[in-house]
Amino acid sequence: MNGQDRHQLLRWCELLVEDRLDEAETRQFEQLVMSDPEARRLYLDYITLHGLLVWDTAGVGLKLEEIEKLEVGRASLERSAARPVVTHAASKSVSRVPTRQLVQRLIATAAVLLVAVVAVLLAPPFGNEEAGGPNPAPSVVNNNEGDDSATDAANSGNETIAPLHLPGHSPSDDDDDAVVAVSPDDDEPPSNVVTASNSPPSSKQIVEAINNHMAAIWGDYEVEHSAVADDAEWLRRCYLDLVGHIPPADVVTAFVDDGSQGKRDRMIGQLLDSSGHTRHVATVWTNLLVGRHPRPQSDRDALAKFLRDQFHSNAPWSETVAAMLTAEGRGDENPASNFLLAHLNNEAVPATAVACRLFLGQQMLCAQCHKHPEQGWEQERFWQLNACFQQTDIVADQEYDAQSGTMQTVAWRLREEPVSGPTYFEDMRGVVHAAYPGLDEVAIDDGESTDRRDEMMQLLLADDRHQMAAAFVNRTWSHMFGYALVNPVDDLGPHATSIHSDLLAELAAAFVASDYNVRELYRWICLSEPYQLSSRHSETNLIDDPAAGEPPLFSRMYLRSLSPEQLFDSLVVATSAGEAGAADWSDVEARRKAWAQAFYQPSDTDDNAELSSYEGSYSQALVLMNGDLVQSALQAEP
Repeated sequence: MNGQDRHQLLRWCELLVEDRLDEAETRQFEQLVMSDPEARRLYLDYITLHGLLVWDTAGVGLKLEEIEKLEVGRASLERSAARPVVTHAASKSVSRVPTRQLVQRLIATAAVLLVAVVAVLLAPPFGNEEAGGPNPAPSVVNNNEGDDSATDAANSGNETIAPLHLPGHSPSDDDDDAVVAVSPDDDEPPSNVVTASNSPPSSKQIVEAINNHMAAIWGDYEVEHSAVADDAEWLRRCYLDLVGHIPPADVVTAFVDDGSQGKRDRMIGQLLDSSGHTRHVATVWTNLLVGRHPRPQSDRDALAKFLRDQFHSNAPWSETVAAMLTAEGRGDENPASNFLLAHLNNEAVPATAVACRLFLGQQMLCAQCHKHPEQGWEQERFWQLNACFQQTDIVADQEYDAQSGTMQTVAWRLREEPVSGPTYFEDMRGVVHAAYPGLDEVAIDDGESTDRRDEMMQLLLADDRHQMAAAFVNRTWSHMFGYALVNPVDDLGPHATSIHSDLLAELAAAFVASDYNVRELYRWICLSEPYQLSSRHSETNLIDDPAAGEPPLFSRMYLRSLSPEQLFDSLVVATSAGEAGAADWSDVEARRKAWAQAFYQPSDTDDNAELSSYEGSYSQALVLMNGDLVQSALQAEP
C-alpha cells in the first residue's frame, strides 16, 4: 500500500466513524481493506483507537452470525491470551471473579475477543447491504461450542454474568439501564427480601439478608472473616460513623465494663436518637450538596439547618430530596432552596450534574458534551434533564439602604419562569439540537403550565428501579465502610458491575418499603455481621484489599481517614479545647469551620466541585502541630 492509498484509507476511516461514507466510497474502501493485509491492519488499528477514545464505534461492522460460525483452536487461544485484544463490547461484560478462577476466565475471554477480530477480517465490515447503511455494533456473546476448554472455564464456579434488576422492574432486551451483576450461585433463586407481593420486611430479615449475602461471598472467594471487634474498637467506630467523633473516656469505660446482653444494640439506638447523629449526618450531606466553602447566592448554614431538622425528625429521604428539587422562594425563608441557589449557574449544568450524581448515583456530566464513554447515554439525555431546571431562575431581593443611598441585595430567590419548548445544545461538530424535558427517556410536557421540576420528582418517586433509593443506600454503605457496595459510589448504571449488586438491589427495595427511613437504614448496617468485624486482617483474608484494586469483600473493617470535622470534634472530645471561651454552640461551629479550611479547597469545575486533601501540606502540618485548637488544648489552665 503506497502513501497515497494510506492517506485515502485514513480519510475513509474518518468518514466511516462520522457516518459520512457514501455508497461508492464504501465499495472502494471495502475493496482496499479486503485486498491488502496492511490496509486491514491499519483499519483495525484506527477502529480500535477510535473505540477507546469515543466508545461508540469499537466493533463496528461485526456480524454476530459470522462470529457464531467460527471455531478457535487451542493454539490460537494461547496466542490470544499472550496478547489479548480488548474492545468496548467485550469490556462491558467483564466482571471481577475469585482469584482461583481468574486465569480460566482470561483464557475464555481471550477466545471471544480473538473470534471477534477474525470476524472483522473475514466478514464485510462496512455496511448492511439490505439496510443500505452502517451496521450498529452488536453485542459479543460467548459461543464456545467448538472449544471445550473455554466452555469449562466460563462455567467454572457456576457463576454467570446476568442482568440484575431492582424489584418491580423487568428489564427487556433493550433496557439500557439494567444493572449488571455477578450472581454467586446460578442454581439458587434470588433471595430478595422485598417483592411487590409481600409486606415490608422486618429489621431482622434485612440484617439476615446482609449476613447471608456476605457469607456466600466469603465462601465463594475462599476467605474467612476477621474476628469480631472488641468493645473498645467497635464503640470508637460506631461513635465516629454515627455522631462524628470519638467516644468520651467515661462512656468507653462504662461500655467495656457492661457485661449485659444486647448492649451494642442499645448503644446503636442511643446514638441514632442523639442530636450528635443529626448534626453529623447533616454535616456530611451539606458538604456533599454544596461543599464546605460558601457559594455565591446560597446560604450554606440555612441549608445545614434544614438538613438537621429533616434528619432530627427522621423525615423520609424522598421528602428531603423533593423539598430541595422543587423548592421556590428565598434562601433564608425556605432553606431547602439553597441547594439549587448554589447550582443554577452556567445554564443549570451544575444542578443537572450534581442532582444526578447525588440523588441517582449517576455520573452524567460528560454527556453534556459527548456520548457517555461507558453508559452509552447520548447528549440528549443530559439536556432533557437539564430542561427540567430551565423554568427556574435566580433573582435578587433588594432593599433601599438609606446610609449608602443605593439598593442593596438582602437575599436571593428561586423564581419560576413561564418557559415552554425545548432546550438547545451543540454537539462536538457544532450542530445544534433540541432537547425536550424528560427523565430516563420519559417525556415531560413542555408547556408553560407544566411544573417541570415537580413532574421530574414524580417520575423519580414512581421509578420501579428505585434509582434514588439505591443511590442513597450505596452512599450510606460507603460512609460506614469506606467502600460502597458498587464502586465508584456515584457511578451506578448499566456499565457498573459488582459482586454486591444483588444486595444493593435488596437494600434499595427494603429502603423504599420502609418509606425511605434513614435511621432504619443506618440501624440495618450497624447490626449486620460485617460491621461488627475487626479491622485486623489475617492470612485467611489478605486478598480482601480494595486499596489494591480487589473487590471489597467486607470480611474485615477497612481503615479510613477522619474527615476534617471528625478530627476537630474528636480533639474537642479529648481535650475540651474547642469549647474554651465559646459563647454558644454556633461559636463552636464557627471555630470548627475555620479550623477545617486547611483541609479542603473549592475548584472551578462544571459541577462546582470541591476537593478534600490529606497530603500533609505545610499548612495542614502547622494546623495540627500548633494551630489555635492544639495550643488551647496544651494550656495548663482550667
